[in-house]
Amino acid sequence: MNWTKISDKESHLKQGDTLIATMKFQNRKAECHIGERIFQIRKKGFWGNQVELSDENGQILSVLKPTNWFSSTCSFSLYGHEYQMIARNKPLVEYVVQQTGRDLLAYGLKVPQKTASAVITDSRQTKSYELDLLLWFLFAPVALSKTGNCTAADEELLLLIA
Repeated sequence: MNWTKISDKESHLKQGDTLIATMKFQNRKAECHIGERIFQIRKKGFWGNQVELSDENGQILSVLKPTNWFSSTCSFSLYGHEYQMIARNKPLVEYVVQQTGRDLLAYGLKVPQKTASAVITDSRQTKSYELDLLLWFLFAPVALSKTGNCTAADEELLLLIA
């Protein structure tokens, strides 16, 4: 699985040659597509520390809220399942979605050969690509700036499944 940078504002999630999702960034929000389904992701709150996922009808599907004002952990519910999103250093930045304390999906930076690269670690039994959208929305600005792709015209930021 990888995210392909189409432009400074657009990325595509692909599995091989199959397009899974698209994301178009617009300041503090993004418009996303998974097949025919359309989603909006936007930052909310006084400090922009909440993230809201809604569908094409404006129905709120999930809100990631910090457990307290200084926390690096957010709690959220999506389709009746409870999750936590944690930002941690391992040794570089990593955004992780957990369920009952178990890592399901992580987007992180690694330095295998003196150059930072982004890596996806995925242990989900069933794919809910909405989780990928939420993590990419939060992680992309970090990944693109740390891997040197924030202004480059590179075609792809490769995210490998570990």
